[in-house]
Amino acid sequence: KGCGEALRMDRAGADGAGGAMGGVDRSADGKGEEGKQAAAAEMAARGPRNFSAAAKAACWERAEVVPGRDPARWRLDAAGNPVCRRLRGCDGCMCHEYDHIQPFSRGGESTAENCQLLQTRVNRGKAASQAVSPEALRELSCDVVFSERELDIVEMAIYGGVNRAALQCRCRSIRERFSTFLSLASAPSPPS
Repeated sequence: KGCGEALRMDRAGADGAGGAMGGVDRSADGKGEEGKQAAAAEMAARGPRNFSAAAKAACWERAEVVPGRDPARWRLDAAGNPVCRRLRGCDGCMCHEYDHIQPFSRGGESTAENCQLLQTRVNRGKAASQAVSPEALRELSCDVVFSERELDIVEMAIYGGVNRAALQCRCRSIRERFSTFLSLASAPSPPS
């Protein structure tokens, strides 16, 4: 199968009925205009679909810490995958999204209590499913297991330094690297 076909299967589910669209033609769901207005009013009463900054911060703090890593930078998602705080919404194996445990489309609210960190591909695979077991979440996870050294390299690239108990280092900024040169260039010339 090609990548696109696998993605379509993931979204449709193995039986073609589940996934992101739930196997339902949402444009012709039989509700009529009044039903659609009532559904829109119900969604508006629940509040916004996206999590607030405070809810995201609480969700991050509640997630399990990656052993030996800076908890401000790294956490484990609900499936046990390491995710990096600065990598949000991208498709890589360390990228994450804030997920509604009880899906928003099924009445879940955008509160800190209904929020969990999930690797992006896991969240997209979970879609609007409810009560997904940790084992099922792990099945959706990337198959890559990162070494400490690889996590160090990623952290160095993203943050400009590594901050963990066994290793603390950082790259010097351009200004720091060339400070001697800059101070010589800006110093007055000696009198002739």
